[in-house]
Amino acid sequence: MRLDDEQYRSPEAGLLSPTRYFVTANRYVAKKASNIKTLADLKGKTVVSTSGTTNLKWLTEENGKQNLGMSILAAKDHAEAFLMVETDRAAAFFMDDILLASLVAGAKTPADYADRRGSVLGRAVRRIMLRRDDPAFQKVADNATAQLYKSGAIMPIYEKWFQKPIPPKGIMHERAGEPAAQERVRQSDEQRRSGRHTSSRTSAVHAMRGASAPRFCLL
Repeated sequence: MRLDDEQYRSPEAGLLSPTRYFVTANRYVAKKASNIKTLADLKGKTVVSTSGTTNLKWLTEENGKQNLGMSILAAKDHAEAFLMVETDRAAAFFMDDILLASLVAGAKTPADYADRRGSVLGRAVRRIMLRRDDPAFQKVADNATAQLYKSGAIMPIYEKWFQKPIPPKGIMHERAGEPAAQERVRQSDEQRRSGRHTSSRTSAVHAMRGASAPRFCLL
């Protein structure tokens, strides 16, 4: 189960999360035909996010702060939320960019969604949930995660799931900016080998997330 920083700090969580393992961005996906280019373009429109997520919390707060007057729907899950955009019941779906990328890639007509990068509405760090009273297992998880990034073993795993067709349907996320992404990964790997940075796993995550933006309207 994933856990973001806000949930990690919550005393109600009752669980202890180890090392950060993934950094994602809060964005939204909209149809190309809607001609939505900025958050302001959604003023007065109906939008959706998934119930119980920090994305929905951010959306509700920002709607009030900017006086956007959006009607916000809370879907039961990501699939339902994306379906609302597909069927024009909502103009945009707010969620983690990597989840939006997967949904667009698996859509009936991915070309309906604009081939355009957009502004990042916020960053979210993902963690793994563990029992609070099991420090021995936490140490195992921390060490395994650290080794995954320090050794560079994360690279082929990332490539398998985010840069190559995923079986059985052969869905492709179509990540853009691959040369830039590869360069950042290479630089991170050189730093790791030379010992120039102290947090190899964190740098590796940022290197992989920083330059590979999905090729549709994730604004």
